Amino acid sequence: MTRQTGKNGAAIARDHAESFKKYLSAIRLADIPRSGKQLNKTLIAKACGFDRQEFRTNPACKSMLEKVSKKLADGVPDLVVEIRQQQDDPASAAEARIDQKYLLALADNAALRKLLSRYRNLEALMLKPGKLPPSTPNSLFDCSNRTQPTDRCSPSR
Repeated sequence: MTRQTGKNGAAIARDHAESFKKYLSAIRLADIPRSGKQLNKTLIAKACGFDRQEFRTNPACKSMLEKVSKKLADGVPDLVVEIRQQQDDPASAAEARIDQKYLLALADNAALRKLLSRYRNLEALMLKPGKLPPSTPNSLFDCSNRTQPTDRCSPSR
């Protein structure tokens, strides 16, 4: 998912392991996304900025994920008590939800930036002479009418 230039596979794997380590240190054990009793690898990987296959191919990420899974399996009663305490304290539950939304928004933002970069590269290739008709505009998206950061760019016609 993440393709970085100038780095070999081992360096990228180290970066991903470091990213996963930072994610684990920033989030509480009870707040790690799960699907039922299993860890939700897709959401975790998205929040860390890499593909979920990294948990299979990167031994460091795989071992850290197994450790977290064991901690969760061993501490299920503690998690239930903690969740009940959060339900009693709406402020901390709301804060946990906001933190989770923030991490997901950061992951979405990173994924969208990579996608935009890919589209810009594709656009640059397509705009080379002979690839598109001459009546094609210089940009696939017109962002000149944006007034707020939340406004979307419209396709140019």
